Amino acid sequence: MLWVLLTLAAATLQATRNALSRQLVGRVSPALTAWSRFAFHLPFATALAVALAWGDGWPTPSAPFFAWAAAGAVAQVLGNLALVAAFQVSSFSQSVALHKLEVVFGAALGIALFGEVPTALGWGGILLSTAGVLLMNLARPGESAGWGRAFHFDRGTSYALLCGVCFALASFLFKEAIEVLMARNPELGPGRFRPAAHTVFYVAWIQVAVMTPAVAWMRPGELGRVTALWRSMLGIGLTGFLGTLCWLWAFGLTLVAYVRAAGQVEAAISIAIAALVFREAGLRRQAPAIAAIVGGVALVLLGCGPAAPPPDPPDPALAARAAALHRDALLMDGHNDVPSWILDYGFDLAMDGADPRKRPASLYWFLGWALPAPRGDAIGTHTDLARLRSGGVDAQWLSIWPHSDYVPRGPHEAGRATARAMAMIEAVEEQLRRHPDALALARTAAEVRATVASGRIAVLLGLEGGHAIEGSLDTLRAFHARGVRYMTLTWSNGNEWADSSGDEPRHGGLTDFGRDVVREMNRLGMLVDVSHVSDETFWDVLETTGAPVIASHSSARALADHPRNLSDEMLRAVAANGGVVMVNFSDLYLDPRKTRTWELAARWIAGFGRPVTPLALLADHVEHVARVAGVDHVGLGSDFDGVPWLPEGMEDVSRFPNLTLELLRRGWAEGDLRKLLGENALRVMERAEAVSAEEMR
Repeated sequence: MLWVLLTLAAATLQATRNALSRQLVGRVSPALTAWSRFAFHLPFATALAVALAWGDGWPTPSAPFFAWAAAGAVAQVLGNLALVAAFQVSSFSQSVALHKLEVVFGAALGIALFGEVPTALGWGGILLSTAGVLLMNLARPGESAGWGRAFHFDRGTSYALLCGVCFALASFLFKEAIEVLMARNPELGPGRFRPAAHTVFYVAWIQVAVMTPAVAWMRPGELGRVTALWRSMLGIGLTGFLGTLCWLWAFGLTLVAYVRAAGQVEAAISIAIAALVFREAGLRRQAPAIAAIVGGVALVLLGCGPAAPPPDPPDPALAARAAALHRDALLMDGHNDVPSWILDYGFDLAMDGADPRKRPASLYWFLGWALPAPRGDAIGTHTDLARLRSGGVDAQWLSIWPHSDYVPRGPHEAGRATARAMAMIEAVEEQLRRHPDALALARTAAEVRATVASGRIAVLLGLEGGHAIEGSLDTLRAFHARGVRYMTLTWSNGNEWADSSGDEPRHGGLTDFGRDVVREMNRLGMLVDVSHVSDETFWDVLETTGAPVIASHSSARALADHPRNLSDEMLRAVAANGGVVMVNFSDLYLDPRKTRTWELAARWIAGFGRPVTPLALLADHVEHVARVAGVDHVGLGSDFDGVPWLPEGMEDVSRFPNLTLELLRRGWAEGDLRKLLGENALRVMERAEAVSAEEMR
């Protein structure tokens, strides 16, 4: 594998660079030594970038690219300063060994922030190679061995650990910069060498721009010593440039944690250099550490080897039957949050949100405060026009969701939640104007059928969170006039008239005004959505409504005990009301292993990664709702682009046919599947419209 060769080369070059840097200890300051690592690889980086651009042109960088590259450059500068400082006060082998704990930091960052989850074998290799690093600490030259020494912190070990954290973070930042550069410049091709080389060039310039004035300020006059030491510094620069190029190239080919784990051989090489060049004692005592590192690298290579063969394909006749049924049936999905990405980042449904090189849009919910805002064409989504077509989606409810952050905190903020929701509706309307041949707004069940018959996808609007109306029935009517045809009474936050399942109860269910809201929705023909509401609110709604209700994106509490799901008693009540429960696809609401945060964290750690939720579990929830409520009262409410994790085989809107095939395999009748896919939801719409017509008389 190419990334293995690149990693071994990078490890050798980096060990050599560290040894050359060690020769400057006592002759110049740590700051100047670190500066030389960047300043003297700048000529090589520039020469390579110019050579590559000579025939193919210079790639166009973007603001997000510079943001990622600059952040990575600063992190790497800090890491190098810390490592050189460690060399000043600790042994060479000790400093190198401890800073290589970056592999553990990198694995943790990959899982927490960047969606890179190693396999079980890969994790084993990461941990074993890390154990080798700790064994090195046990054998510190000239000191008694023991675990107390291994975990004893002094100034040098602190510097080395800081270096590891900085290097791990820089690895991901550089990888993101490369991906952004490739997305902006498709002419670079699928390979990672050219974008890596250009990224090294920009990073080198940024680092020199940062370090030169810093060194001049901290060590006035010391830059003048460069002329006397230029030969040593040139060697540091050349090995640093080649090593960095190999690292960045390898990062683009596999998980950062795998590259860093395999790169642990650098520590073994450094031990040899320490013994042969610097005459540090204790090489034999390091044999167990070297063995652990080599064993860890071997496990990593096994863990990232060829993927397991795919499961046997389904019976061809059954697959053909499922595909034909899925194409012919009317598929209505009850909940999709892609309008958030359309409004906030300029995503267009005609863009390709499936490119695996793009950062998942949902990550910006968690880290938007720390990440530069992306362009719409740089984010990965669950939804776009091509995949809606591929998934056979005929009617899509789009969620108009003003986050609870928009709830007014006083009279001076009145109208914030309403304005946010109206802006989101306008963003959806703009998509309809841009793509009139593919999309059309539908306000009634009849308009849904007519739109589908015309070959277009029917777009329906659902308002998620009653806080959007800000306590005003006139505002509710205004949303109805804009085309909103259901309202989820609460989101994860309660409001001034209804309690939520995700918040502390304030009213014990619906207030009197909340009941007025339900009655007005009945009069308007707007579906009452009981997803997200508290149990008490649910029962108050069923007591108040005169029309069928929906749960637009909720699953079965009997299978996954989460307050967002409906109990069997609730399922039967929805059936008695004539409504429909549209099953949510989020693994947090499907998988009983993931319904509690602490249990999920424990399983994540014990299983060396987030447990995979199989498609079969989604089918189990569908079948449970159909069995308890009846097949006339079950539908689909995916929550695509509103959740970070989904079952295997249901990764985006193109995967709906997989569920149809699974249920057909389980023996579902074709007529029942048509009800599930859309007919049940349409029937509820038609009945709500009839109730409205009766009340309007």
